[in-house]
Amino acid sequence: MSALRNILCIEDDPDIQMVLNLALTELGDLTVAFCNTAKAALETLAKTHPDLILMDLRLPDSDGHDLFHKIQAMTESNPVPVVVITAARASRLSEEIAGLIHKPFDPMILAEQLETFFHAFHKAR
Repeated sequence: MSALRNILCIEDDPDIQMVLNLALTELGDLTVAFCNTAKAALETLAKTHPDLILMDLRLPDSDGHDLFHKIQAMTESNPVPVVVITAARASRLSEEIAGLIHKPFDPMILAEQLETFFHAFHKAR
């Protein structure tokens, strides 16, 4: 199993993107590509293979649940753990995703949480 290094982050709120960038790149020493729409995320995913996807469910151009299933189809032969970050208290995807992080989140431990989800996902495979 490889180490967690590259994250595709799908989040449309610029303020949250800024905090995620700080938490993941500065504190977590990870490489992060940001997309603020489902369309951009799918285009990026078609060209790259991130180690993990961190995604919000509320996007301007897509229902997050629909996007999740498109990501699953695109990565079927080489699965990528998907962690949902949301203000909602529950998600109907809870059984399918690698992890769930609630907003507001703690930027000081976010990279560590993603690392835990990443390793659990690969250990289960």
